[in-house]
Amino acid sequence: MKRLFAVLMLTACTAQAEDRLTLGVQNQSDHAMVRLSVWEVRPDGSSVDDNLGGIGEPIPAHAKPAIDLAIIRCFEHLRVIVTYDDGYEASQDMNYCETQTIVFEH
Repeated sequence: MKRLFAVLMLTACTAQAEDRLTLGVQNQSDHAMVRLSVWEVRPDGSSVDDNLGGIGEPIPAHAKPAIDLAIIRCFEHLRVIVTYDDGYEASQDMNYCETQTIVFEH
C-alpha cells in the first residue's frame, strides 16, 4: 500500500511539473537582466503577494529565454518586473492568455 501511494504521489508531482506554463522573455537591451519576477495583478492594480516565477541566473543582453512559471492556467493580469545590471528597473503588465512572450527594451 505504501509503495502504491508513493508511486501515485510521484506520478502526480511529475504531471504537475510538466503542466507548468512558460513565459518567453526577450531582452532587447545591451544590459543583462539580473532580476526578473512575475506577479498576478488584482483588478485594482495591486500585486498579489505570490511570486509566480523568476530567474536564478542573469539573462544576457539580447537573449530570448523561456522561464518556468508556477502556474498551470493562464492569467489575464500579470506584472513582470525586471532589474538590469546597471540598476535600471522596468515593469510591464500583460495578459498571459493572449500572449506568452514579453519584450523589454532598455
